[in-house]
Amino acid sequence: MNTPFTIWCTGLPSSGGTALAKVIADLLEEQKLPVQLLLSTSLRQSNTMEPLGFGKNDRDKNVAQLGERAHRAMKEGAVVVVAAVSPFADARHAVRQKVGAFFEVHVCTPKPACIDQCTTGNWAKALTGELRDFTGVDQPYEKPTQPDCEVDLSVLTITDGAQSVIHALERAGHLPASADADPG
Repeated sequence: MNTPFTIWCTGLPSSGGTALAKVIADLLEEQKLPVQLLLSTSLRQSNTMEPLGFGKNDRDKNVAQLGERAHRAMKEGAVVVVAAVSPFADARHAVRQKVGAFFEVHVCTPKPACIDQCTTGNWAKALTGELRDFTGVDQPYEKPTQPDCEVDLSVLTITDGAQSVIHALERAGHLPASADADPG
């Protein structure tokens, strides 16, 4: 197997990053790779220490905790797939520095599509002021300036988006090229 690496899926809330990360993990497991899937929402829900809010400091702490878990899993030989809004570029950069082999996927689904596909009601609550510190409304989302891959799930299916990430990983040398690899 190649050197372990981390795939970091970042985007606005309800952009499809979690669903994308799950399908990417499944595709990697089909290639018989050891995979660790880390979902920001699961970490927040299982946090046994103090609960994390959604202000910048708590968001940065959440991203740092995910980065630490990714780093440990990579040391054990796993390919790590992370789904986290992770809205601040400096926090993502710190994780990139920590883990080393870092492949950033910007889930660039446009805000109107994120609002439309939201199943939690959080966008609606945030837009009416009922939910504060929501990324994309009253907290910024700093788009990656040079992501390794971009996926717009308003125009691609989750499966097609995941396949495009796999092909980008192949082109970057993280995975061996498959027989059906996309030449572009």
